[in-house]
Amino acid sequence: MTGLEIVQFLWAAGKTAYEIATGIKNKKEEDRRKVAELFQHIGQLLHETYLELDKGNYPYGHCRQIAIFGEQIKSKCKKLLGEEEAEKLGNLLISAHEVERLHGELNSGTINKWELAKLQEASGEFIAASKLLIF
Repeated sequence: MTGLEIVQFLWAAGKTAYEIATGIKNKKEEDRRKVAELFQHIGQLLHETYLELDKGNYPYGHCRQIAIFGEQIKSKCKKLLGEEEAEKLGNLLISAHEVERLHGELNSGTINKWELAKLQEASGEFIAASKLLIF
């Protein structure tokens, strides 16, 4: 998967999270809070990844964290999101977990900072989704 594909998959995951959040307002508050917390963590991680890459730093350990969050969505969010949506969102994150690759592709010019900005948008989608779930 190329760096641009990674960014596009993460952006799609953020949009999916946002769409899911707007459709499950009638579920139990406790369940919504658990998913909201997970979405908040993912959004924060994507934001930190963007900031590190934007400064030219290597985002150590971020790949593994994204993959773990993808697995957590698949296993722990089925009740609230439904099995199909949980699998879809979890698989998007797992497929795009190699964000550390973006460092090399930015340095080589394979992707540019404008394309990297989609990572920041993905972060915003997850954070907005987390807030929608609890309000």
